[in-house]
Amino acid sequence: MSDSGRNSLTSLPTYAGSGSGYVPPAALGPLSASTSHINRLGTTAGAAAAQDKLEKPGYQNGLSASDSGHSSSGKSTSSYQRLSHLGDTPAPLRPSPSSDDVIRDLEDRLWEKEQEVQHMHRNLDQSEAAIVQVFEEKQRVWERQMEELRQNYASRLQQVTRRAQRSQNALEAQITRLSQDKRRLQEEMPALLAQREELERKCLDFRKEQADVLPSLEETKWEVCQKAGVISLLKQQLRESQVEVTQRAGEMVALRGQLKEANAQLRDREEVMLGFKDSYSTKSLELERCQGELRRTLTEVLGLKRTLGELGGAVDPARTQTLAAGGLLPPWGALYCPRSPPEPSSTPLTHTSDVLLSFQSDEAKAQRQEAQRQERQQREEAQWCDMQPHQEAHQRQESHLCQEAHLHQESQHCKEAQLCQEAYLRQEAQQQQHQEAQWEESGNLCEQLDQLQGALRLERQQKELQALSFNQERHTWIDEKERVLKYQAQLQVSYVETLQKSQALEQQVGQLGAKLTPSSSFSPPPPPALSTLPPLPSVSLPAPMALTLLPPPCEDQKGPPSLLQLPPPWAGPSRLERIESTEI
Repeated sequence: MSDSGRNSLTSLPTYAGSGSGYVPPAALGPLSASTSHINRLGTTAGAAAAQDKLEKPGYQNGLSASDSGHSSSGKSTSSYQRLSHLGDTPAPLRPSPSSDDVIRDLEDRLWEKEQEVQHMHRNLDQSEAAIVQVFEEKQRVWERQMEELRQNYASRLQQVTRRAQRSQNALEAQITRLSQDKRRLQEEMPALLAQREELERKCLDFRKEQADVLPSLEETKWEVCQKAGVISLLKQQLRESQVEVTQRAGEMVALRGQLKEANAQLRDREEVMLGFKDSYSTKSLELERCQGELRRTLTEVLGLKRTLGELGGAVDPARTQTLAAGGLLPPWGALYCPRSPPEPSSTPLTHTSDVLLSFQSDEAKAQRQEAQRQERQQREEAQWCDMQPHQEAHQRQESHLCQEAHLHQESQHCKEAQLCQEAYLRQEAQQQQHQEAQWEESGNLCEQLDQLQGALRLERQQKELQALSFNQERHTWIDEKERVLKYQAQLQVSYVETLQKSQALEQQVGQLGAKLTPSSSFSPPPPPALSTLPPLPSVSLPAPMALTLLPPPCEDQKGPPSLLQLPPPWAGPSRLERIESTEI
């Protein structure tokens, strides 16, 4: 509980009996201030206020104990101000009340004030106990925190002291190690200077060797270029020969196709000829059969004529002449056949037969006329049959002649095609005499194709051998080039490392000389050779070594050019590399 709260509590008067308990206004101000501070208490004050409300139901307005204290203090101050105002202001014109009423009113007010003061005393006692408890708990917490802080700070102080001790020991060890390194570097300085001079001599020797190797390298480059040109020429010739071989193979395939077509046409013509021959043989057999039948019919007709001649030998020739003049009998010239010549005894036989017919009866005449008519029809049919084979034979002869003419024309066409083919082959033979000689000796297109394929395989093998030899030479040249480049790179790296070491040593010696006191006059001065070294430009080496040297020297400093300042022997792609890239 604060001092102001204690002062306010001690300054409050106690009420004893019904005496005058006038409370000065100076005591009400600290009281209100203390109650405003009590308003921020915890649950204990709330419980006390609830208990107080249960004891006095007149204060059940929903406010807390602190709020009731505020309200009571406010009421007391307002009543006091109202009383003082009533005392200060002049009396009104209305009649004043009696003194007993005023005293009773004042006593009632005093009793209310005493009740309020008692209530405030109870609230203050309860709140004081709660505040004391809270402050005691906070004090214990603060004491624990202070103890923890003391322990933490003590442990940290111990750690810091141990760390400082270790760092001091490490610094002392580092100082001793640096002093040892300084002595060792001072001892190694002459050896490094001698090594530097030796490396400079080696660099000069390498430059001389490089100057001697460059002409031979140019010669090898020119030789490689010449070989590349020869290889390209051989490749071109190989391509041309391959094109010619493909052309010849195409021509051979075309000629084979033409030969197959001609053979097929000849087979078709032979089949047609065989068909014509078969039909000709069948027709000739039919013709012979018809001729045999015709001869048999002619022999029969001659036999009949002889019988008729024997029968009509006694007939009057005059009668036969009259019958013939009357047109009863057809002339024998109409039945003329080129294959059967007429006989001289046929006409008198007909006349005698007519005379005999005239002496017979009508029925016999009719029968004989019918027989004669049938005989004439048979003769006409025989004559027609005799004429028809001749016509068929004539037609067959004409068709055969047409076929022979057609075959003759086709044979002429074939001969002309063969002549053209022979002329074309002669021209090819004139153009390719050496190949035609081999083809004439072999006499077989498959063998010629095999020979061409063998020649092509030989050319391919030669090409592969040339490519292998060229690749071997190229690999050997590349290996030599890489070996030279690696050697130069190693020299450059070693030279740069030595220069860097010498410069680092020079810097360390300068720093140690600057740190040394003037009293240490026995320490050797830095060697003059280190100060005369020309600084090199910054060189970036390939990974994992990345060194950065001093900036480039001034123009006033003169010295031998370093190996890094020389121009590279292969600046950009060479002519050989360009030729190889174009060939690839």
